[in-house]
Amino acid sequence: MGRLLTSTPTTLGSCVQWLDATDPAGNGIAPGNGASISTWVDKSGAGNNATAVVSPTYSATGINGLGAILFGGTGYFNLADRFSNRAFVVLSLIRRQASDIYLTGGTGGDNTNLQIRSNGANGLIFGFFANDLITSSGVPSYTGNPSTEPPMIVTAYYSPGTRRIHINGSLIGSDGNAASLGAVPGLNLGRYPPFNAIYSGLMGEFIVL
Repeated sequence: MGRLLTSTPTTLGSCVQWLDATDPAGNGIAPGNGASISTWVDKSGAGNNATAVVSPTYSATGINGLGAILFGGTGYFNLADRFSNRAFVVLSLIRRQASDIYLTGGTGGDNTNLQIRSNGANGLIFGFFANDLITSSGVPSYTGNPSTEPPMIVTAYYSPGTRRIHINGSLIGSDGNAASLGAVPGLNLGRYPPFNAIYSGLMGEFIVL
């Protein structure tokens, strides 16, 4: 696996956020290996930059020999809410350094909290809080070796009446949820605030359509 899409995400009219770890400053210049990333620039043109609360670092060859953002269990970003009251797709390229996945989470309650996170060793939750698509299987088991753990593509799709989650292109769960996601306060990338749980691993790309 390389990057998420064969074409540039901005060629898709629905792209509202494109965080590209090979170019986190959005200027075509890669940071030095180990550099702190305080702002992950949105290359969609919509200005939805991710801003660090605790700065993750840059790994020059983190995923498939290409640049990635290392969250490392401590760093995470504030994330622009581009999910409320609309259909959306989230695509993320990751490589774990621990078993759990924490992609997004906010501080809101019922139908105002976007959570994409682990459910046990092999499941995922894609939900709006108290209205969740929950799977218990489909996620490959963590190998236990961060240096050889393979990359993974996580895709979460929502449209009124349909919610789906895929791992590496394979459907692992779906439901017929018709409720829209309301405004999400305190939205983070790489952290689930209700548990103060922070992702330990690398992220190569994060796209919202």
